[in-house]
Amino acid sequence: MEDELLYRYYYYLCNCESIITNLILNIIKENTNENDSVYLAGLKNNIKSKESFENKCNRNDRIFPKIFYIYDILRYTIILPVEFFYNKYVLILNSFKNKGIEIFRVKNTWIHFDKDIPYRGINVLLYYKNSIVFEVQFHTLESYNANMSTHNLYEELLKCYDPKRVQDIKYRLYKYVGSIKTPHGVYNISEYKNEKELLDRIIEYSKNLL
Repeated sequence: MEDELLYRYYYYLCNCESIITNLILNIIKENTNENDSVYLAGLKNNIKSKESFENKCNRNDRIFPKIFYIYDILRYTIILPVEFFYNKYVLILNSFKNKGIEIFRVKNTWIHFDKDIPYRGINVLLYYKNSIVFEVQFHTLESYNANMSTHNLYEELLKCYDPKRVQDIKYRLYKYVGSIKTPHGVYNISEYKNEKELLDRIIEYSKNLL
């Protein structure tokens, strides 16, 4: 039952992609001008591939139930300027709220750096009507480029069970992110989590998909 639900929800979110993409593009347009250097990056990757989704769900060492891995089926990256990172972040997040979009998690890896999966960025988990869940990552251009450069290593890490190779990958990832310039005001972005309510909503809604 769980696997069937997960796959149905995966395809459901894939079909909602254009709605969320247009929503985010409009929010950026409303809060910036052409000189702000704020834009949506990596649109060709805004739907997690089925293979990548399955790799996450089937990890032997996974800590969470599979349902947790639906969070970034739809994922977006907004590039913010280093000098005005915090101000632009607040403007865009408030616009999400004003449009009735709820925030269920804010993860700030500038504050809490995950040494298991080295990465720098702000990851925000959002909930739109009809149980559309999507993730928005906020990056500087530098942190985004580092993330893209290390993507293959990250994918290998998810599938690797050789302890020596895992340590080698983590070391290489750490070297990439260790020298990234810290954006202005990033330490003012507090973390937040309310995932239990989110999962309850998703599970209840997903029953209609079966």
